[in-house]
Amino acid sequence: MTTIYRVTDSQVMYGSTVQNIIHFKHGSSDPLTMQTLATEFRDSWINRVRSVQSGAIKHTVVQVRMLESQFATFNLTVNLDGTNSNSNEYKLTVAHIIRLRSALIGRHGRGRVYIGGLAFNLTQNGFLTTNILETWNTQLGHIMDVFGPAGSSEFRMVLIPRTNPQGFTDVTSLQMAPTEGSQRRRNVNVGI
Repeated sequence: MTTIYRVTDSQVMYGSTVQNIIHFKHGSSDPLTMQTLATEFRDSWINRVRSVQSGAIKHTVVQVRMLESQFATFNLTVNLDGTNSNSNEYKLTVAHIIRLRSALIGRHGRGRVYIGGLAFNLTQNGFLTTNILETWNTQLGHIMDVFGPAGSSEFRMVLIPRTNPQGFTDVTSLQMAPTEGSQRRRNVNVGI
């Protein structure tokens, strides 16, 4: 049986908590699998994403929860800053948007992750610059090499519907949106 895991990447920017939630599947329901996933997520997701994030954002905790189980959430403490640039004038509500795509057509076959810490001078005429898009595409390619359909990890990134965690769909590609995203103010401190 396939087990679904929810990974929450908690970050802090200007004293506000920013969170990303990504789901993975694995063939094991052993609780020790949560620790393995947290470590792989830190090494293969956070270390790729933070290279494009501003130094104003800091990754603090990776939480892994096995859905539909009685096991406690596993917490891995991390202390990793963004490495792109730093300023005290970045906007908390502005973010990069990673599009998650699957082979399923329609709204149930896609998702998105808002990545906080958008640095200055990365847009021109409302679009991300060619250089930053190339950088993102490189990083997203590395992430898919690990968590994609033919990735090196035993974990596979999935999309799950809110009503049925076992009705998951495999993520087949990651794409960077060409424009910056805006997180609604009411959701700041909840999850960007």
